[in-house]
Formats: sequence, structure tokens, C-alpha cells
Amino acid sequence: MPTASVPNSLTRSVRSLAEAQNAEIARETLRLKSESETLRQQYATAFQRYQQLNAEVSSLEEDLENVAVGLYKPHFTYVDSENYKNAINMARDRQKTMIRSGLATRCPSEVSVQGDKRKGERLVKDYEKVVLRAFNAESDAAISNVSWNNFEVMKTRIEKTFDTLNKLGTVMQVSLTPEYMAARVEELRLVFEAAEKKQQERQEQRRQRAEQREEERVQREWLKKQEEAEKDEAKYQKALDTARRELETTHDAEREAMAARVQALEAELAAAHDRKERAIAQAQLTKVGYIYVISNIGAFGEGVLKIGLTRRLEPEERVKELGDASVPFPFDIHTLIYSENAPALEARLHNHFWDKRLNWANDRKEFFRVNLNEMSAALTELGLKANLLNVPEAREYRETLVVVERNRSGSSPNAPTVASTRLPADPFAEGMEGSGRTEPMNV
Repeated sequence: MPTASVPNSLTRSVRSLAEAQNAEIARETLRLKSESETLRQQYATAFQRYQQLNAEVSSLEEDLENVAVGLYKPHFTYVDSENYKNAINMARDRQKTMIRSGLATRCPSEVSVQGDKRKGERLVKDYEKVVLRAFNAESDAAISNVSWNNFEVMKTRIEKTFDTLNKLGTVMQVSLTPEYMAARVEELRLVFEAAEKKQQERQEQRRQRAEQREEERVQREWLKKQEEAEKDEAKYQKALDTARRELETTHDAEREAMAARVQALEAELAAAHDRKERAIAQAQLTKVGYIYVISNIGAFGEGVLKIGLTRRLEPEERVKELGDASVPFPFDIHTLIYSENAPALEARLHNHFWDKRLNWANDRKEFFRVNLNEMSAALTELGLKANLLNVPEAREYRETLVVVERNRSGSSPNAPTVASTRLPADPFAEGMEGSGRTEPMNV
């Protein structure tokens, strides 16, 4: 029997040790769970505060990637920048009047200093001056820096400055009036819209200068054609006069050949005269030209067409100019349409595809997201007969694709850009990627 007691004693000892370890593990597990829950709550609170601060910072940052382009709607309808300038001066005069008449700030209750109301009034006035100076300085900075991509940011800065200064003035019961803040925001709008109007005027002036240069170039081309036709006319007239004199003294055997020569010179003279008259007539016309439909799949991709106008004698030259160093590949011509009133035809095509234009901020741009089937249907609908090239040659672009494919030679593509790190809403959630847990190593 003594020999059996040893294993039983050992078993009890091992069981007791195991129970003690399990109890310790259970206590440690509870402690870790408690700490984990505490950390989760602390993180949730901090994350909520982070989101609030991030939202406030974002509202004051000038971020080009987040700007709402085209959402600003003008509040004023002045026709030119000079009228805007006058309106800005009037707005500033109204602000000065508000300050002088005490409408820029208010203090609803009397303030006395050591029982002296005069000292209290003086203190209030001094504080009002400080508040106005601070608010005007921030407003002036916002107004002077407003641009197309930060209007809402600058407006928010003025409004936040207004709220902050009014909170600081709670003790003195001095505050800026909403009417004065509205006057500063009105000035901000006027300055912004004036700058936009001035930019539009500059663009219109550039367009007019470009049209004038194009018109002068066309006129030079027609003048050159006219001069060439006049030279040909004079040359053929001289040759014809000589041939007619020779015809009078030619013998019967050569008369028939000379008469044929005279007839040919008369035809050449008539053709030269027609060319001269046509050159003169074309130089006097300002609406005759060609509508071109072109694409550049290497620069803009499939399904993008440019619909433009040129009055050049050789419209292909204008298309060639468009494919200069400003784009990586030359344009392909899908069709050229001659018209006696090219501007009107261009306007009809632009209006037809108005809702498919690429640039909604600048109506002067002539690029449209239109495929060739839609273009063909539009030309038929408008009663225009034109041979439309359905497949662009895009020679340089297609050759480039072949060269790029050859040069790859099995090389690995560029490494993808690493995404910016973002804070997770709950880093303790199960299955969270990148949570820091490590997998066991296989040895």
C-alpha cells in the first residue's frame, strides 16, 4: 500500500498546481479584458475628438483636391469689372458709415468702472475699437487672398473670427453685429466675383486677339492667292497676245496648231481670272470656312472629339498647328465640312452636344465626350453630308504602344503608391488588418 500512495500524492500535487495556474490565468485574463475595455473607451473618445478637430482644420485648409469647382453661384449681375469696382467702393463706404454710426458693434447694458459710468463708456469704446480692428484685420486678409479655389474657406474664416471675438467679448457684453459681418462677407463676394469677371474679360480679349490674328493670316493667304492669280493672268494675257499676232502671220500648215494654242491660252487666262475674282470675293467674306472634327486618343483617350472652325485655305494646316508641342501626339481629322456660314454651323454643333462638353467651367473650350457614331447621327440630323473617318489613324500613338510593349521585356511594373495611413475606428476589433498581431513562425 505505501507504494500506491506516492502516485496519488503526486497526482494531487500536479492537480493543485494546475488549478492554481488556471486561476492565475483567469485573473490575468480578466485584468487584460478590463484594460482592453478601458483602452477601447479612451480610444473611442480620442478618435471622436480627432474627427472633430480634423473637420475644423479641413474647413480652414485650402485643399485643391477637395475644392467644389463650379458650385459657387454669383450673387451679383454687374456686366463688367469696372461696375464691380464701383460696387466694392460703395460697400466699403457703407461699412465706414456703420462704424461711425455705431451699427458695427453693440453693448446692450451700461458698464461702470468703480461706479464711474464715463470710465465704463470709455472702456467699452476702447474695447469696441480693439474688436473691430481684430475683425477687420482678419477680414481684410481673407478678402485680399480670396481666389477661385478658396472662397468658402475665406468666408468660413470671417465667420469663425466673428464667433470667436463675440465669445471673448462676453464679459464686457460687447459684440460685433451680424449686419456688419454680412457687410464684410458681401465685400468678400464682390472682390471674388470682380476677380472672376476680370479673368473672363482677359480670356475674351485673348480670344478676340486670336481671332484677329487668324483673320489677318487668312486675309494674307487670300491676298497672296490674288497676287499669284494676277501674275498668272498677266503672263497668260501676254502669251495670248503674242500667239494671236503669230496666228495672223502663220502659214496655213501651222495655222491649226497655232489656233489650238491660242484657244488653250484663252482657257488658262479665263481660269486665272476666275481664281483672282474668287480670291477677292473670299477675302471680303468673313463667315466662309471649314468646320473640323478631330480627335487625339493618345492625349485625351477614346470618345473625345474637338469641334472647331478655321477659315484657312488649307484647313489641315490649322489642325497641324493644334497638334504642336502642347500635346504629346498629333490630331487626327475625322471630317472637314465647308460652309458659307461656318460660325453658325459651329454653334449648331456645339449646342447639339452642349451637355457632353468636357470643360463645364469654360464654355469657350471645344472638346466634347462624343463617339463617332453620335457624331455621324448628329451630322445626318442637321442635314450635313460629310465623309466621316470612323477609325482614327493615331499613328504615332499606336507606334508608341508597340515600342513600350517591346521595351517592357519582362520588367516589373512600377511599385504602387503607398496609401496614406488612416486611423481605424476600432483598432481592437477582431480581424482588423494591420492590428499588430504576429503569426507563428514555421521553423
